Amino acid sequence: MYLDEKNQWRPPEPPASGPRLTDREERVVLWSVGIFLASLVVAPIGGASVIHALIAALRPLAVSISRGQFQQRRTPRLSLPCEEIQGVG
Repeated sequence: MYLDEKNQWRPPEPPASGPRLTDREERVVLWSVGIFLASLVVAPIGGASVIHALIAALRPLAVSISRGQFQQRRTPRLSLPCEEIQGVG
């Protein structure tokens, strides 16, 4: 290998840094990061409560289906006054 005794080689200068964020842009980024971090804590709790509410709402239906007690309910037939008078129905 070649040994440079005169120390003539210099490393290249680093490239100039990119454009800097303005103060307003920095605030927006910080608020966005803060809201994101807060949602990491709050969202699982809210999601879990929604799931628990759905399970609680559907549990009676699931129990009745598993016991074979689920029957399709019929809506009562509405009788009109004229049918009662004529004995139709």
